[in-house]
Amino acid sequence: MADISTINGVAEDNIASWNGTAAANITSVNGDTWTHGLSATAWVWGYDEYGTAAQGKPGNVGGGQFAYSSPVQIIETHTDNEEWSSIGVGEATTHFIKNGTLWAVGSDYGVFGRGDDSVNQRLSAPIQIGSKSDWSSIRGSFYVCFGVDTSGKLYSWGSEAYQGSGRLGQGTTAVSKSVPTQIGSATNWVPNKVQGSRYTNHAVNAAGELYSWGSSGNGRIGDGTVIARSVPVQIAGTDWDHVASTGGATVAIKTDGTLWSWGAAGNGCLGDGQSAVHRSSPVQVGTDTDWGRIESGTFNYGGSIFCVKTDGTLWSWGANTMGQLGHGDVAARSSPTQVGSATNWVYDEYGYMDVSDRNLQIINQDGELWCVGWNDTFGGVGDSTNINRSTLVQVGSATDWLRVESGWQCPHFALRTTA
Repeated sequence: MADISTINGVAEDNIASWNGTAAANITSVNGDTWTHGLSATAWVWGYDEYGTAAQGKPGNVGGGQFAYSSPVQIIETHTDNEEWSSIGVGEATTHFIKNGTLWAVGSDYGVFGRGDDSVNQRLSAPIQIGSKSDWSSIRGSFYVCFGVDTSGKLYSWGSEAYQGSGRLGQGTTAVSKSVPTQIGSATNWVPNKVQGSRYTNHAVNAAGELYSWGSSGNGRIGDGTVIARSVPVQIAGTDWDHVASTGGATVAIKTDGTLWSWGAAGNGCLGDGQSAVHRSSPVQVGTDTDWGRIESGTFNYGGSIFCVKTDGTLWSWGANTMGQLGHGDVAARSSPTQVGSATNWVYDEYGYMDVSDRNLQIINQDGELWCVGWNDTFGGVGDSTNINRSTLVQVGSATDWLRVESGWQCPHFALRTTA
């Protein structure tokens, strides 16, 4: 049985009924689960310092800090799981896309995107940002945010002042943007293939071209230099599939299933067996051609990288200060190392895996949510404890998780479907 959203090639939004049954009442089609008509609920756990957990609590503005050691439901239930299509978690702000509209919660810093860059403006309940209703995907980062709309345009907004290296991709190192502003004029950017990090940002377009911009310390842009770029520059090749960045190191998978890395080698993040020699251009990691989906911690300079192969196995390398690599210890790894023995991790869909500074959140083919890493005080693992975990633990017993998204440290968000 599979989850489907089309019947005979027709998208769910264009189907009113099937065999006399209204689309909203269809639960299965020829034995496959029909996703239209399922309700989607959004859940959150972990650290809530700025109200970013959307729980109506003001964070540290006169109200202290809050933490949730297991997932709690947020906002409201919808009648169609496509309404909740994307969540982007940054340093102090969370964005949601709902029916193509953009919503934000947390601390502004100009990252809300509503034209107000007041540092002290903090909200603990989501508000709609602008009237644009064709947003497709959203990606949060360190006081900046990136979004792609249905026409393939790429937008950025937030604070340029933090690093002054052109992280917004707008051709300046000094001017921030408090409303979504298009990057260039291209209309072929791919939703969910934009990667933001603390220093450098990347995006893949429909032609398989990879572009990078921002700080280039240790060569993390990937264009063979250490020169910061305030507008996207193309990285050699037209066969890139998707990309991830720790902030210091960049890792990417090509369409032929090969794995590549460049940038800072600290903590073994390049995956090439060493932690001293930085790379300013992409270098292939090993010879395997079955790499499927890759994610990394997007803020910490020496982050952790996770990849699911096409055989459903999970691999990790890089920093491991809290046991977040999942190997039962806190030793860094400089080469991809298999995590456990499971072979049911999802490699061909976006949103089934995400990595924060010191946590991995991942959903398997059975719809189970698993987490590992930092859990002390703030409950980042979500298993109702405050014990750091160096091996994967299941979060609850639900089997209807469908998407997960993480910020810098916490909070973490996930979507569930219920009939």
